[in-house]
Amino acid sequence: MVSGAEAAGGSFLGDSAFLLGLARTIGLEPRYVAETGDAPADLRARMELAHQRLDEGDTFVFSHLKATDMAGHTKDPQIKKSTIEALDGELGDLPTDHAIVCVTGDHATWTKRTGEISKLRMRAAISI
Repeated sequence: MVSGAEAAGGSFLGDSAFLLGLARTIGLEPRYVAETGDAPADLRARMELAHQRLDEGDTFVFSHLKATDMAGHTKDPQIKKSTIEALDGELGDLPTDHAIVCVTGDHATWTKRTGEISKLRMRAAISI
């Protein structure tokens, strides 16, 4: 059985062996992109490859970066904040001119200060 992503041409970009295997299972082309400890450089590498894959005809590219999750696990809000700020500075090159782009976390992180969970809300209008 061919998935929609496979039929259309899709890729997964990341470092996780589990997610690379899952990508292969659902018909995405797994592309290993190492996490080096330099989160902004790691994001730039993923964005460069995402642009390349889209230019080569992929209609779906999923990129995974673990840096913000790892920063959250330190339980130090300043580390999480500085990691997000560093990555935010790299998002100017998103391929929004020829792709629908969604940037999200894989799960919320409880904050020590408020006990609240950070929430993401998105809205989109799609015309068919």
